[in-house]
Amino acid sequence: EMIGAEAVPASYLRRMRKLTRSKSAAVLFGATDFDFHAAGAKHEMFFYDDFDHDREYRRAASGDGAGFLVTVPTLVDPSLAADGKHLVVLTTLVDYDVGGSWREQKARAADSLLVRAEREFPGLTSSLCFTEGASPRTMERYTLNTAGAIYGWELSPSQVGVARPSQRTPIAGLYLAGHW
Repeated sequence: EMIGAEAVPASYLRRMRKLTRSKSAAVLFGATDFDFHAAGAKHEMFFYDDFDHDREYRRAASGDGAGFLVTVPTLVDPSLAADGKHLVVLTTLVDYDVGGSWREQKARAADSLLVRAEREFPGLTSSLCFTEGASPRTMERYTLNTAGAIYGWELSPSQVGVARPSQRTPIAGLYLAGHW
């Protein structure tokens, strides 16, 4: 958009247009007095319903989410919350396009994350004193990433390592930075 397609060599443009973007995420941010120390929690934990990552990826594409991540930053830095309180972030990968409005789907995604987290940390849901959900549309809005792609380009075998675009571009002085 800033330089126009005519300023870019056709072969480079074709290669860039073949790249696919990553999944987005449904996220639930929370504040709680749940005792993560007693539960043996770590500051970052991944939970999967299935060891088959291809099946998990298909779940993400359906909008149900692929596994989920629990992040408790206050286990590393207690000053982020009041004494006896914790911040918790529940995250699952999802597609941006689930065939409906994320405005309508966001609450369902947040509820699903809570049900899954409750299985791992019984009592978490009832101990929450604050929650705020975020959808792929939220990611898009606040990061300006197309379709809320949280990793930029998809991290697939065909798009990692030497297959990833170089930081250098065919345009003198223009470099790619970040996850795109």
